[in-house]
Amino acid sequence: MDAPLAEAAYALERAQVDFDLLHEGALTRDPALLAHAEVRKGRLVVGAAAYDLVVVPAAPVLDADGVRVLREFVRAGGTVIAVGALDTEEADGGDRTLAHGLADLFGDRVPARRHLGRGHAVRVADTDALGAAAVDSGTAAAILDPAQDAVRVLRVRRGADTVFLINNESAAHVRTVAALPVTGLPETWDPATGTGGPAPVHRATKDGVRVPLDLEPYRTTVVVVRGGHRDRPHVTESTVPVLSVERHGQVLRATVEATAAGTHRLVGTDGGHSYHGTVRVDDTLAPVPVDGDWTLTFAREGAEPVTAPLGSWTEHDALFSGSGTYTTGIDVDAARLRGRRVLLDLGDVRDVAEVSVNGTVLPPLLWAPFVADVTGHVRAGRNTLRVRVANTLSNERKKPLPSGLLGPVTLRFRRRTTVELRRV
Repeated sequence: MDAPLAEAAYALERAQVDFDLLHEGALTRDPALLAHAEVRKGRLVVGAAAYDLVVVPAAPVLDADGVRVLREFVRAGGTVIAVGALDTEEADGGDRTLAHGLADLFGDRVPARRHLGRGHAVRVADTDALGAAAVDSGTAAAILDPAQDAVRVLRVRRGADTVFLINNESAAHVRTVAALPVTGLPETWDPATGTGGPAPVHRATKDGVRVPLDLEPYRTTVVVVRGGHRDRPHVTESTVPVLSVERHGQVLRATVEATAAGTHRLVGTDGGHSYHGTVRVDDTLAPVPVDGDWTLTFAREGAEPVTAPLGSWTEHDALFSGSGTYTTGIDVDAARLRGRRVLLDLGDVRDVAEVSVNGTVLPPLLWAPFVADVTGHVRAGRNTLRVRVANTLSNERKKPLPSGLLGPVTLRFRRRTTVELRRV
C-alpha cells in the first residue's frame, strides 16, 4: 500500500469508517475498478461489493471515464471525497477532458462540499480532515461516544441483518457507546467462545440503535442487528453490567454482575412501557493477589526446578525457547467463594498459557487479557495452581525476548444478583 493510500486508510479506521472490501467505503487505486463499476440504487457496485462512499486519495490514477462514473454515483446519492491536489494527467492523453470532468465534479475550492443531485462531492486538504468528512457523509459504520481512536469497526450486511465486528486494538480497557446506523434487534456475541444472544442493554433511536460496549484490551466483540425482529424486554440505562433481562408478570428481572460495591440504578423497557429498579451491592469484591514464590520447571530433559518470584525466565536461561510450568499454592477462605464468580488474572504472559487448578486443565489462553474463569475449580482451603507457558523461537535464535509468566497474578471476584424493575 502506497503512502497516500495508507494515510487515507488510517484516517478512515480512526473514524470507524469501513473501506475497500468492507462494503461501505472504497479507496480508488485502479482505474479498472471504475471501468467495471455501475451505479445501482444510489450505490457504486463493483462485482459483489457495493459502496456508499468513495475516497480519492492524493495522486490517484484516474481517467475521464472513471470520473464520469463517479459523477453518476454522486448524482444518484453517493459521496465522493477527494484528498489533496487533483492529478489531471490522463494516461490516454485526454488531459483536458479529465481536468474538465474533475472541475465539474469537485469545483476549484479546498475545502469544499458540493451538492450534486442526491449526493455530495467533497474536497479536503489532507487526510487529517478525511475522517470527519466521512462521518459527516453518514457512511460511518458506527459513531462511538466517547470517541475511541483504537477501536476498529467493520460492517457487513447479510440480507435483513447487519453485522458489526468491533475490535479494541489497544492495551487499555475501553468503555463506550456505539451508535449503529441500522434499526432492529441487537445481539452481542463473543467470537472467542461463540456465546451470545440478545443485547440486554440497548436503546432504539430515530437513526438506529445505541449499544454500550465494554471492551477488554485487544478483545473483539460482534454485534448483530437483526432486521425485522420483534423487540424484547431490555435495559436502556444501567451503571452495572447486565447479563440478561426477562419479563415476569408486571416486572422485569435483570441479572447483573457487579465488580465492586455500590448502588446501581437501572431503567428498562418492554412493549412501550418503562420500568425502573435499583440494586445495592455491599460486597467489596476485593481482589486477592497470588504473590510470593512460584516454582518454574522448563520442559526439557534434566531441567532443575527454580523457585523464585515471577519474572521473565530469561533471568534463568536467556536462550530457552519452549514451554515452562509455574506451580504455586494458595489458600482461599470459603467466604470469598460463596455466591461469587472467580477469575484468575495472569497479568503479563509471554506468549501463550494453559491454566490448571487442582488438576483440572482449562482452555488455553492465546492472547491478552490472560484471564481464566476458575469458578467451581477453586475450592475453600488449599489450592494448587499450575500455569504452563510457551514462548516463541526468538530466544533460541539468539534474539532473547521477555518470556514466561511475568504477572502479577490475581484472583478477581464478581457478584451476580437479580434486580426487579417495576413499571412506572
